[in-house]
Amino acid sequence: MIFLAICIHEERYEIETETIILDPSELQMNGATYKSQTKISAGGVGRNLAEAISKLHGAARFISAVGGDQNGAFIRRHLPKICNTDSMITDQTHPTANCAVLLDCDGDCKIIVGDMQIHSSISPDLVS
Repeated sequence: MIFLAICIHEERYEIETETIILDPSELQMNGATYKSQTKISAGGVGRNLAEAISKLHGAARFISAVGGDQNGAFIRRHLPKICNTDSMITDQTHPTANCAVLLDCDGDCKIIVGDMQIHSSISPDLVS
């Protein structure tokens, strides 16, 4: 899963060298575009656990599905080499799961939206 974390500060946005002051009352869920800071990372509970287990115990099997897209390739590249990916399939019919997380200035999650269609590709046969 690809995580897109968007940090929206209630009073101040920081983007590289640009700073924008915004009154919190101007931030509304009305479809407007607001400047923010964006970070992309490979994640998902299963991927994160596989990486943690491989770091602690030296071996982990990652059972999952990714799309045949650049996000799927990104996830494969960012798994530790020690993670066994034999049980990870590439599904050409769905994009890799992704979500956008909206954080406030304290780093608290305010909302998450995501596309998780790829999870329908994971079957009991894949797990066994």
